[in-house]
Amino acid sequence: MPASPFASSSLRVLTRASRARLAGSSALSSSLGYAAVRSQHAFAKRSAVHGNTLATAAGVRPTNTPSNRINPPLTRSMFIQTETTPNEDSLKFIPGVSVMETGSAEFLDTRSALVSPLAIRLMGIEGVKTVFFGPDFVSVSKDSENPWSVIKPEIYSILMEFFSSGQPLFRSQEDRDNAGPQDTKILDTDSDTVAMIKELLDTRVRPAIMEDGGDIEYRGFTDEGTVQVKLKGSCRGCDSSTVTLKTGIERMLMHYIPEVQGVEQILDTEEVVALDEFSKFEQRLSKQQSQAEKRDPQLHRSSAQPTMASATPEKSLRAFVLASRASTLAQIQTNIVLSALQSAFPKTSFSTSFMSTAGDKNQSQALYLLGGKSLWTKELEVALIEGAVDMLVHSLKDVPTVLPEGCIVGAILEREEAADSLVAKAGLKINGKDVKGLDDLPEGSVIGTSSVRRVAQLRRKYPKLAFKDVRGNLNTRLAKLDDPEGPYSSLILAKAGLVRLGFSDRVTSDIVAPTLFHAVGQGALAVEIRADDEEAIRLCKTLTHWQTQWKCLAERACLRVLEGGCSVPVGVHSSLEVLKDEGERKRHARLELVGTITSITGDRHVQHEVLEEVGSPEEAEDVGARLAQVLIETGGREILDEIVKDRELRAGATVTDEGVKGVEKAMEPQAGSAA
Repeated sequence: MPASPFASSSLRVLTRASRARLAGSSALSSSLGYAAVRSQHAFAKRSAVHGNTLATAAGVRPTNTPSNRINPPLTRSMFIQTETTPNEDSLKFIPGVSVMETGSAEFLDTRSALVSPLAIRLMGIEGVKTVFFGPDFVSVSKDSENPWSVIKPEIYSILMEFFSSGQPLFRSQEDRDNAGPQDTKILDTDSDTVAMIKELLDTRVRPAIMEDGGDIEYRGFTDEGTVQVKLKGSCRGCDSSTVTLKTGIERMLMHYIPEVQGVEQILDTEEVVALDEFSKFEQRLSKQQSQAEKRDPQLHRSSAQPTMASATPEKSLRAFVLASRASTLAQIQTNIVLSALQSAFPKTSFSTSFMSTAGDKNQSQALYLLGGKSLWTKELEVALIEGAVDMLVHSLKDVPTVLPEGCIVGAILEREEAADSLVAKAGLKINGKDVKGLDDLPEGSVIGTSSVRRVAQLRRKYPKLAFKDVRGNLNTRLAKLDDPEGPYSSLILAKAGLVRLGFSDRVTSDIVAPTLFHAVGQGALAVEIRADDEEAIRLCKTLTHWQTQWKCLAERACLRVLEGGCSVPVGVHSSLEVLKDEGERKRHARLELVGTITSITGDRHVQHEVLEEVGSPEEAEDVGARLAQVLIETGGREILDEIVKDRELRAGATVTDEGVKGVEKAMEPQAGSAA
């Protein structure tokens, strides 16, 4: 928008004179500018209720402790102040320490939160929708279904532990730089108008909005005189945000900068593109359905459930839906696959969908008693077969070794560490010394785990420890562990899950072979697809890490012959030495595979090892199958048959019934047993 001579002259005078006025004068605050912003927030804000909380930050290691194990902390006190915001579903938490120092960062989903250990832990709380970091505060927004009385204690606990631990807020400096753009930094290329807009936003508007747990981000100044901004944190979705934007910010900018004709809030580019593409996609679906119905009225179907195959016959219209369980970890893992696909195929549309499985819904029964080979996958596979989704993202250890007809594992991604980890109770000391491993725990200590494999193997070396089932998501399990009145001294968890969820600092030590052999497929992610979906097969090829694939296929072939699922005491260890890698079908490697079967009480154990050179996935599977036969023939079959028979006798028992009590009694240390 061309400025009038008068406007340009006014701007030059304002640019010189007003900056000094902005820095030291309170005139702006008492005028319709800053005062309007504050008054609108004050009007929308509920009565000032500040919740001051004094908590003891136990369970966090000192900042100089090595990250590969947890060192129970020195006890210290920490005040966390909470402030209400105009948005009743958002609270501002002030830990009394610096958070971002400069700038701000917003996390709208688990995928974006992966860059921050604190953000991903907060996003793991049931009901939390978004997390926002300000200079000295953290804003958390929740859904309307979960009350603050339930969510706040978990937030307090996580904030205390994190800020007392000395962990970095972001995983890398690059992640930190990308998270907090300096949107109001005045550049040499900025016009005087833009410079004034940025200065007003930074010095007057931003402090006011941050008081209510939000932030404002400058996005541009159009030729028509419109200032483009984006409200973040507690201000996102707040009922009073429109009032703040128009009555406060817009009036102030228009009053002091004649070139400004208005203020508008805009969406991120990716949000605009996503909404636009989705709108176009819906239009295409509607058009195709209408044409089909005109040709043959019998083809009329409910438009609420179109199948991807029939609705998108052209490759250019294909959009892929990735589905997984609804847990936080499953969503993080799905977003890992989603990011890899988007990077490899930027022109292809991908979206996600999440649902609960039988394993998620039944949190009362021990996994040993539930049994089954599709505890975590059945509902997802039904959606896949029916065409409602296109790809399923799993932890490979949860995937049955025999898939439903028409389904295949399309990709196996590079493996995280396959180890199991010991996580000690926060602040736990034995005889004044930190717990570093299972050897430091006294007789009768209770170890929490949902895995009969772990219990069976560890009972061999640690017969005087007691093992007790523990279910729930990772936050729930850790809360049960750290409860001062709780029975657990430690938990044993898969290290890969701890790392992906940002809990690597809680690892006391890793427990590896020969003490504890890991589960089949542990640490690896898998993508399940329809066997006849050629396009999905093509996409999945780019995801597969062939070294991990060969090792995991060998492990799965062994388990398949043993006819076991994730709830039987079968442990493995595999390694692969690459001898030649000249592309697909031109590879050669030396595969080492160890397989074990252990009775629940730990008194019988069968173990064998195979070392062979292989040149294809099929040959790797053959190694695993032959190893299983050796295990069966040397006593493994009897152990597995006993487990199946025992589970059938206890079918339907819950953790409060005699069935589970009998199992757990077998897990307890026996009187007079050797240490």
